[in-house]
Amino acid sequence: LVGSAVLFGPGPWYAQENLGILAWTGLAAAAGEAVRSRRAFIDAMRERAERAERTREEEARRRVAGERMRIARALHDVVAHHIALVNVQAGVASRVMDQRPDQAKQALAHVREASRHALDELQTTVGLLRQSGESTAPTEPAPGLEVLDELVEGFVRAGLTVDVEGEPREVG
Repeated sequence: LVGSAVLFGPGPWYAQENLGILAWTGLAAAAGEAVRSRRAFIDAMRERAERAERTREEEARRRVAGERMRIARALHDVVAHHIALVNVQAGVASRVMDQRPDQAKQALAHVREASRHALDELQTTVGLLRQSGESTAPTEPAPGLEVLDELVEGFVRAGLTVDVEGEPREVG
């Protein structure tokens, strides 16, 4: 609109008052563009920050779910071992109860020990899950192959025959 007035106005477009009007109009347009660009930049930065926050939250949820799955697997492995031992020993006790009461008594002692270990493991793991945000929570990993000898020994003490095959080697 200003450009049309300057070009088609009564005086030449290069007149001093027309150049002043054009300069002020250009300055106002440049200021408006600068404000618009700054707002667009701030909006883009805000969107990037929000997207980054969502990504961090999704990653944290994914890691928590993965850790829960790892804990569930470890708990399943440990408790399943003890429950299998309880099952075997209870079967032994029921078969020999009448003919060999001493062996039945020993089998029931193994049932008690294995079930106590399973309960201890459950209590420890549930306690860890309840204390998940506290720095005093124990951080030991679930037992792995380094306790294989103890697991085999538990089955042998329970009266089972265990054959371990393979070459002994360092695990880690």
